[in-house]
Amino acid sequence: MTGISPAHLEAILLHELAHIRRLDYLINLLQTIVETLLFYHPAVWWVSRQIRIERENCCDDVAMNVLGG
Repeated sequence: MTGISPAHLEAILLHELAHIRRLDYLINLLQTIVETLLFYHPAVWWVSRQIRIERENCCDDVAMNVLGG
């Protein structure tokens, strides 16, 4: 943490706070339940992967919008 610039640290914190604000922990719980129940279906794994990628992209966008980038 000591080698990270303040701007980079702020971007990381904003990204993580976006996860909290969007209630991603609840979405993740629901996703895990669906994956557990439908573990045998390849489409469930593909859709789940896409949802995880988009959640990360959304949080990146929130952080960038706050930082003005």
